[in-house]
Amino acid sequence: MNPAMKCSIIAGLALGLGAASAWAVECALVCPGGDGRLVYTADARGNTIPDFSWCGYRGGGVAIPNAITKETLSPNASGDDKARIQAAIDRVAALAPDANGVRGAVELASGVFRIGSGLSLKAGTVLRGAGQDPAGTTIVFTGNGGNMITIGAGGSPIASINTASRQSLLDAYVPVGATRLRIANPAAFAPGDKILLERPSTANWIHDIGMDNIAQRPGDPDSTQQWYAGKVDLKYERTVLAVDATTITIDAPVVMAMEDIYGGGTVVKFTAANRIKEAGVEKLRLITQYVVGTEDIDQPHAGNGVMISLSFAVRG
Repeated sequence: MNPAMKCSIIAGLALGLGAASAWAVECALVCPGGDGRLVYTADARGNTIPDFSWCGYRGGGVAIPNAITKETLSPNASGDDKARIQAAIDRVAALAPDANGVRGAVELASGVFRIGSGLSLKAGTVLRGAGQDPAGTTIVFTGNGGNMITIGAGGSPIASINTASRQSLLDAYVPVGATRLRIANPAAFAPGDKILLERPSTANWIHDIGMDNIAQRPGDPDSTQQWYAGKVDLKYERTVLAVDATTITIDAPVVMAMEDIYGGGTVVKFTAANRIKEAGVEKLRLITQYVVGTEDIDQPHAGNGVMISLSFAVRG
């Protein structure tokens, strides 16, 4: 046998075995089932990889509607385009919604648009470009901080919290992937209730993950902020699906384990406010200006391309 061919065969076998080994490790956590659906396997503490298929449009499995173009804008050779883009968005937002709640799209032709401050999308509105590649539609942010595009109604997303309804989780460890939560009085909740699943930011948790000793940012040490107890509490919105004698079942899984050693967790009812839906962005390339050569320190540029403020995006 040709030595080169022999080496190729051996290398191929090694790669094949390596791939098989990697698949075996992956398959210990999640594997395709016989029906084509993924099967999740818990680890020794009961943690499972969360099923993120529910993160899709309207919870996944629903076709994304195609918003009809109601306004079309072409780029100018220079100048700030913020006012005219926002005005077009506002005109579409004033239209009557269709059966899906979509009012229409503002379509930006191919080329470069410039904005010195962020755009705001409202319920039922879509901002659409001609593609994400350089030949498509590019929005360049020339301002100082903030978001390029915000999808949201503004104001507090929570109208009120029913503090009297707050109950602690009874299990010493609630694993990632859990959807059933054991509490003392499940009957105080009902299917359809909106709840906050709360995880406190205790000093020992912050210390154990090293966030009380964050290395200072080179060239701008004062911008480094250490974490402090009570300052980074985590709150996850959920909806109660079912109630039995000992537990409530929620619509989306726990995504960070709740542990007694780190303060456990609680559930509490709340009332939502200032929410929008059927809004999003399509086929856009977003760029923020910054000072080349000083990337290690913060510069006056956009903090985020698209900020979704507790709403549903139509299409990425």
